[in-house]
Amino acid sequence: MLRTLLQARRRVDAGRWARNCARDYYDLWRLAGSDVFVIDWKAVAAILPQKCGVREVAYASVDDFVDATIVAEARRQWQGSLANLVRDLPVFDGVIREVRTRLSAVL
Repeated sequence: MLRTLLQARRRVDAGRWARNCARDYYDLWRLAGSDVFVIDWKAVAAILPQKCGVREVAYASVDDFVDATIVAEARRQWQGSLANLVRDLPVFDGVIREVRTRLSAVL
């Protein structure tokens, strides 16, 4: 999911459509806050540069994952792409805030 957010920015910069980045943010938020799924963030941080390298994307900071252009696109997609799939869909801004906080703590 993290790599796909970086790829979304590259697609937008190339004038192409950013696929469902709202779903990427929701999935990341849901998994990161889950008591059922335990993410080994140390392992994620260790392997992420390699995964990004395969797709020729890179990041310098957490801001690259919550890029303003991609966040704006995700906000636009939020209700339309998730409301029929997710009961009690959380407020978008809260999800983005929590994703940023979580990533800041681990990357």
